[in-house]
Amino acid sequence: ATFTGMVDVLVGEQAGRNLVAAAREALSNAVRHAGGSRIELTVDASVTLPDGRPGVRLTVADDGVGLPPDGRRSGLVNLR
Repeated sequence: ATFTGMVDVLVGEQAGRNLVAAAREALSNAVRHAGGSRIELTVDASVTLPDGRPGVRLTVADDGVGLPPDGRRSGLVNLR
């Protein structure tokens, strides 16, 4: 896992809970479905939103196979 920016200062309690829930879903999907051997999680609190406010970005990447064209995407919809 990689953390960039002042995560502890800039990420509030509710946003932190949402990040943890999203990370769990993304990591679970990667482990259960991707079939890869590597997962990378990044939390970046140095993001600036289009309106100038500070933001945070969660990225979860793996080296798995990805979704089949006809695969379910309900988990990805929940992540959005």
